[in-house]
Amino acid sequence: MARKRSEDQLLAVTPDGKYRLVPNTYEGIKEGAGSPFDFVHSDFVGMYIDDEGMLKELPLNVPASVFMARALYGPVVLCAAQPDDEGDTLPASKRQVDSLMAIARLWQEVVADAARLGQDVMVHAVEATIPPPTIVQLDDAAFERYLTTGRFDA
Repeated sequence: MARKRSEDQLLAVTPDGKYRLVPNTYEGIKEGAGSPFDFVHSDFVGMYIDDEGMLKELPLNVPASVFMARALYGPVVLCAAQPDDEGDTLPASKRQVDSLMAIARLWQEVVADAARLGQDVMVHAVEATIPPPTIVQLDDAAFERYLTTGRFDA
């Protein structure tokens, strides 16, 4: 019988396409995404990522990158794009979880096929490709807007 996803669990996916459920807690997210972790999102879905994934030259997480349409390095934890009214993380929808799991399973097959042929398909960040940090100065009101919208503009 398949394990049921609940409000208390989030989907974690590693760069090799392996996935598992982790507790929807600070410790669970840290266990699934690495530490320190950061939050990235689109209008529809969010992910906790290893905040230093590029700096640590972690492998490109192909399933997560395809899903989010941006390069993400290291393990990730999938969740909703916005927290609940109290600021707590919400799980992604069943459809989003199923979609990322499908991409991860396909990637596992690619990795396994390459391994059978003695090849390595993992891509790592290199120092020359790491963008410089962006420093943004915000007043209290702009910071509150950023916390609510995830954007620096008004």
